[in-house]
Amino acid sequence: MSLFDENKIILGKRTIKETNLKFAYSYKNSTFTENFYGIAFEEDTSLNTIFSYLSSNFFLYYQYLSSANWGVYNPEINLNEYLSFPFIEPNEIQKKKLVALVDELLKPYKDHYDECPTMAYQSEPNPKVLEKINTIIEEIYDIKGYEKDLIDYVLNVSRYQFQESKQRLVSDFNHTDHRNKEKVLKNYAAVYIQEFEKIYDDEFFKVEVYDLEHFITMHFILLETKPKEQFEIIKEINNDKKLFEKLSTLSISKIANNNNNDNEFNLFIQKDIKGFEQNSFYIIKPSEYKCWHRAMAWYDVGEFREAIQKAELEHFNNNLDEF
Repeated sequence: MSLFDENKIILGKRTIKETNLKFAYSYKNSTFTENFYGIAFEEDTSLNTIFSYLSSNFFLYYQYLSSANWGVYNPEINLNEYLSFPFIEPNEIQKKKLVALVDELLKPYKDHYDECPTMAYQSEPNPKVLEKINTIIEEIYDIKGYEKDLIDYVLNVSRYQFQESKQRLVSDFNHTDHRNKEKVLKNYAAVYIQEFEKIYDDEFFKVEVYDLEHFITMHFILLETKPKEQFEIIKEINNDKKLFEKLSTLSISKIANNNNNDNEFNLFIQKDIKGFEQNSFYIIKPSEYKCWHRAMAWYDVGEFREAIQKAELEHFNNNLDEF
């Protein structure tokens, strides 16, 4: 009977709009239908800790990857799938912080339902509190660097790809902080700067961005001195012809001709084109959010790094006689 007493977590079998997990903290005596599961503990602090994990991006990411029914119409999450999450006990400091953050997160809900118990609470959870919870969960699970970006990609791109009504979330930039085009491109370029300056520790990179109507080009230039601005959106070059005159390697007919049989340079087939100049390299991809997400930068950097290292090795082998 403890599941119907006060202070419990209720888990929904079905996701919200095929996208988000459904769960709630119930602090009064209540019952629920067979469409929900319940979790109860003797200690309220344990419930707060569990609730913080449920609220985290990492828990949502895990359920998306492991739940058998996610991706079908009206998906259901089984109780054993909820409970299969690999729980790591937080230390005392982390637990104290999580308990306090959950209290802060739930306070507006409690205040509302104490005053208006039959009226649904309309506001979204406090994003700043959720961000603090995510930071602690990432610390507990030692999630760093590219792993955070991969989780973010799954939650902000992969999760929507099977939903026809949400394709705009896969491809569209917008003015929100998370999908702001300039911010997204700057975060993508930052991975290149970070990784290549580890290799070329006595040289620097400048990133020039050409944001055209249907595709975006990033031009990475190797410099001997650090530029005042390492990231710059070039406004002067605003059409295809000027861009390819600058890059000099490709013509607009090669990249944009859908009937072109040279698939290596056809943007519609390849979805990205990478090239090298004397002291620079560039990448061209469609103007879509999914293509310029920071997680994709790690993949693209790996390809560039492999190509550069292969070219340097061939150059070394071809010039062994000079040593």
